[in-house]
Amino acid sequence: MSNIKRQSSIRSAVIPALASPLVLGIVLGFPAGGAGPWRFARTYGAAKPVHLGITGRNGDVTINSWNRREINVKASSAAPVDIHDSVMGNAVNIDVNKPQRTKVDFEIAAPDDTSIQVKSTMGRVTISGINGHITIDTVNGNIHLMGVRSPCVMAKTLDGDIFFDGELAGDGPFDFQSMTGDIDISLPESVSFDLVAQSLASNINLGGFLLSPRNQHGEGVVSGKHQRGGPRLNLTTFNGRILLHKK
Repeated sequence: MSNIKRQSSIRSAVIPALASPLVLGIVLGFPAGGAGPWRFARTYGAAKPVHLGITGRNGDVTINSWNRREINVKASSAAPVDIHDSVMGNAVNIDVNKPQRTKVDFEIAAPDDTSIQVKSTMGRVTISGINGHITIDTVNGNIHLMGVRSPCVMAKTLDGDIFFDGELAGDGPFDFQSMTGDIDISLPESVSFDLVAQSLASNINLGGFLLSPRNQHGEGVVSGKHQRGGPRLNLTTFNGRILLHKK
């Protein structure tokens, strides 16, 4: 067990490998002379699958898979911010504490079996090639999930669109919810699932996926099984569209 905290007041410092086997190295600081963007960089070993939690306030979060058994986290901001990270067992958590209005963008590379949890107030969340559990909760921002083969996905945004292009690789559930945006889902034609789609705008396009039986619950709710049925696919939007695509 190891807890690591670093303040943004550290300038141009390099801290070598720390006690936890997860932590390989850290760089925090400003460019020479204090001008330009503030940066945070850290690498965590991931010999086994790791749970990665990111709690941001304002800024984009981009996570891509790679074939290294380590997680590389980079963050940048126009002004100093307070970022704390902690390591406990196989869980890594990174939290942007303050100032809350400062925009902090994350660029992360992780093994494909990493489980991801992102909490954000404002900003786009993009995840590519990750096969672990995924949970995203943002207030204002689009969510893009591409090349994902996850056993469970829960993605929610109040003001933004949700795009999913991947596979339902486990028992689920697969929950996608937006207050004002579209929910756009691309799945293999052969996939089996139990669908509940709700759009208060009554705009649901199943894209050729047939439900048997197809149940219509009023104007804006459709449910049923595709193929033999399977994991629960819940799609909910209040003022947007629900769009399914075969691939």
